[in-house]
This record gives sequence, C-alpha cells and structure tokens, in this order.
Amino acid sequence: MNPLYKNIRFVGFDLDNTLYPINEEIDRRIRLRFVEVILEKMLFLESIEEAMALSERKYRETGSRTKVLEQL
Repeated sequence: MNPLYKNIRFVGFDLDNTLYPINEEIDRRIRLRFVEVILEKMLFLESIEEAMALSERKYRETGSRTKVLEQL
C-alpha cells in the first residue's frame, strides 16, 4: 500500500454532485463499475453491452443508480 494513504480510514462519494462539478470521466467510471457488478450478479447477461443497456434502462426508470442495484 502507498504510505501516503496509510491514515485514510474512509472514502466518500458525492453521488448527487453537491460537492464537486460533474466530471464525465468520473461518471463513466461509476457507470462502468455498476455494469461490472451487474455482470457479476446476473450471469444470464452475456455482454457488457447487455448489462449497460439494462443498467441505463433501469436508471431512466428510477433516476437512482442505488435503486437500480437494489432492484437487480
């Protein structure tokens, strides 16, 4: 482990964008991680594209990535 991080005990995320401006790269990485989790849990999905489509469809329905993960 990098010694710079030895005293870090918690990491927080600003999912509602109140602490920092929207960053496309961060948003892309968050979406990709959601898709990875979906693929791990839903073995019937055969590709990252299928999982991404499901994730985005559910996100449009709920407006919350947390709710998407809870539902799936």
